[in-house]
Amino acid sequence: MILKIAWRNIWRNRMRSILIALSVAIGLWAGMFATSFSWGLYKEHIRTSIETELSHIQIHDPSFPSDLAPELTIANGQSLTDEIRKNKLVSGVSARVITSAMINSP
Repeated sequence: MILKIAWRNIWRNRMRSILIALSVAIGLWAGMFATSFSWGLYKEHIRTSIETELSHIQIHDPSFPSDLAPELTIANGQSLTDEIRKNKLVSGVSARVITSAMINSP
């Protein structure tokens, strides 16, 4: 009985009911679009960071991240690079130097 009365009340003013249903549909679509757009930006940012800055794997001295001192190098770095390069699953290997600097100009 209550459902029957509610159903009649919904369709008493058809324009209002259609407008509200359309508003809900557009709101849901906009929310899903914004979420998927931001998720795509997030995934692209991670992919770009890995490919251009971080790489998938980094090998360094254990105390290097805290000090960033250039003297904390790997002793047998070239032989380690050559060994990794021989692996068929590895697409690229490079030795990098990370340091911090400041430029002062007049």
